[in-house]
Amino acid sequence: MASNASLDKAPNVDDWLAIDADGRVRVRTGKVDIGQRVSTALALIAAEELDVPLDSVDVLRADTVRAPNEGITSGSNSM
Repeated sequence: MASNASLDKAPNVDDWLAIDADGRVRVRTGKVDIGQRVSTALALIAAEELDVPLDSVDVLRADTVRAPNEGITSGSNSM
């Protein structure tokens, strides 16, 4: 499998996801959504893969203290 810089720096699931006691899902990303709707795409993917309603998914972005620092937000690097 090809290497991924973001996963190399933050390889643990709990670096990326948190599921609260009430079932809300928090997806952490270091990407900045600058109009390309990356946060919407990530929320849709998380909801589908975790089999939860979309409205129970929150995407927390661009907080590199709590989320992985993914560097560049451009092109296909965002997904």
